[in-house]
Amino acid sequence: MPGNPYPDGIHALQRIRGPVNVDAFGLRWLIASSPPGYGIDIGAAVNFFDRTILQIGVQHRLFDGTIVTTQQLDTRLAQGHVMFDESFPYVVDVQLPPGVTADFWWLLVL
Repeated sequence: MPGNPYPDGIHALQRIRGPVNVDAFGLRWLIASSPPGYGIDIGAAVNFFDRTILQIGVQHRLFDGTIVTTQQLDTRLAQGHVMFDESFPYVVDVQLPPGVTADFWWLLVL
C-alpha cells in the first residue's frame, strides 16, 4: 500500500480494481510510532496500548447509493488484522489519534 506509514487523522483506503473499490478480504496493521505518554503493555503473544489506538470502519454502498457502515473495530492492539464480514467494501476508513503513525497492508487471496 503506497504512502506508508500513515500519519494521524482519518484516512479512506481503497484498492480499486475494475468496478470494485476494495478488492481485498481484509486489512493488516502495525502501529509504527506513538507519542510519549502512550502506555504499552507487552504480552507474551500480543502488545497493546492503554487506550484505543486505531479505529477501522468498513463501509459498503447499497444499490440506491446509500453508504452504510457494516463493520467497526476499535482496538488497542499494536498489530493485528481484520477480515471483512462482507465481500468487497466501498471504502475502509481508518482513524489514528494525534501523534500515531501506522502501516497498513491489504489481505488478499491469491
